[in-house]
Amino acid sequence: MTISATIALRGAVRATLESFPPLLDRLGGAKVFEEAPPNAEMPYVSFGDVRSRDWSTSSDTGAEHALIIDVWTQHHGPAAALEVSQIISESLAAATITMIGHKLISILEQSIETRREANGRAWRSRQNFRVITENICFKNICSKWSPFMSAQRGKDLILKVDDGTNAMVSVAGLRTQRLALNADAVDITNQESSGRWRELLAGAGVRRASIAGTGIFKDATSDAMVRQIFFDGLIRRWQVIVPSFGIIEGVFQISSLDYRGEYSAEVTFELALESAGELTFTAL
Repeated sequence: MTISATIALRGAVRATLESFPPLLDRLGGAKVFEEAPPNAEMPYVSFGDVRSRDWSTSSDTGAEHALIIDVWTQHHGPAAALEVSQIISESLAAATITMIGHKLISILEQSIETRREANGRAWRSRQNFRVITENICFKNICSKWSPFMSAQRGKDLILKVDDGTNAMVSVAGLRTQRLALNADAVDITNQESSGRWRELLAGAGVRRASIAGTGIFKDATSDAMVRQIFFDGLIRRWQVIVPSFGIIEGVFQISSLDYRGEYSAEVTFELALESAGELTFTAL
């Protein structure tokens, strides 16, 4: 599905750029090419090499793309090429990019570079974008993604929480995670213990579970819900879905909630949960 997502993405971005009047005015027409034809009149825009990889979760099928857009001009100096690149950035930030069979999750400009071409007659400005897409499927065709649920991100564990109405709502996926199941030992070693080896009392220890990880909230609503649960100190029913293993369900309390963001990437969270009651396990 990565190939179809790449084709859909490039087609959708090209259509977006070709429908943005400020860019058309600056280029002198719809001169946005997959590959520029011979003797194309500058300025024009073309796409660079394709780099895509799988970005699927246990419940969603997605892809990560390196989208490269080149601007070519004949002016003396890089200013003209950079001006067009700025218009491209504004276009992609303002538009609602619609893809056939796929959904755009995020598009982030990571870098831009300019250089004079070897012939000395042209300047090129190259923009590098990081794009995340997910498949849109209906009636279980193509993927498990539902068009009525916003995307969740994460490579492994999936979190769901009771929204207060006894309905389990997907909150987030965890990229890195730790799931720990513990039971305290009750030491009953005494002077008559064989060889003075430690003896433990079966079934007497306090059992508990803790979950910690980093990930991305699927939308602002889920972010606000988890934040309010933390601020109110509520104990809620949670589900932790472990791919190819099972579903752990029970009541947990959020013990810590941290946010972190990088300049060229999305905002992530760090979440820690502590069990507050009996847990159940359902094998997958």
